[in-house]
Amino acid sequence: QLERLYRESHGHAELRDILERKANASPEGSAERYEALVELAVLLEERLDAPEDAIGAWEQVLGVRGADPDAAASLDRLYTAAERWVDLAQLCEKRLAHIRDAKQAVDLRFRLGVLCETQLSDSSRAMECYEAVLAGQAEHPGAVAALEKYLDDPDFRSRVAESLESIYISRQSWPDLIRIAEIRLEREEDPVRRLDLTKRVSRMYEEQLEDLDGAFVWYGRVFREDPDDRAIRDHLLRLASVLNKWSDLADVLVDFLDGGAHKPELRKEVAGT
Repeated sequence: QLERLYRESHGHAELRDILERKANASPEGSAERYEALVELAVLLEERLDAPEDAIGAWEQVLGVRGADPDAAASLDRLYTAAERWVDLAQLCEKRLAHIRDAKQAVDLRFRLGVLCETQLSDSSRAMECYEAVLAGQAEHPGAVAALEKYLDDPDFRSRVAESLESIYISRQSWPDLIRIAEIRLEREEDPVRRLDLTKRVSRMYEEQLEDLDGAFVWYGRVFREDPDDRAIRDHLLRLASVLNKWSDLADVLVDFLDGGAHKPELRKEVAGT
């Protein structure tokens, strides 16, 4: 009777006390506890202007029903207003555990990535989120753009290059693929893989971009990686002839000869080029 009286008379403070006692007296996980907590949370936020207390009530609602959409949406709004970013990130993780719709999961994971990047300054966690987004939607423009920013970060660029390479291949985005190869070359120590990457860039300049000047520069690098390859030297000669880059070719060959760490037979052969 008192509960109904306070509702009708707008006795909000008194109704709060009743609802708190009712929730505490109800069994854990019961419908009675859930209903009392929901009404309490709404009352605290909308009638008593007590957002922090409302947060506590909504958190208890999630303790009863972890997938409750109203509780999640209310906490999302309240955490954002209070700039409680750590709590908001934890809420997003909890919501992700219950979401079954793939698109909703992608959208929420991307939002979590932005939150980690911009509010929590957690680049590693942000990238994990963006990578998970791309696993669910390979061409997600927001995740691609977010990861591309890390290509300028020496701590993360190698990892990001691996994540973006397949996307650039599907797009046939040759300048971007060249950049990815250059980033991989920065840390690649295996001579076979280095040679493969260098040849790949050379071919992209020549065949896809039709940039013979760029191709000449990169075939010069291929020559430095594998000076024994006669076909590469012949290719450099052809490019030098087409571009009239004899002086540049001479610089490449002289630089090799000045190195002095190669077999005499090879040095003699290169000198006669």
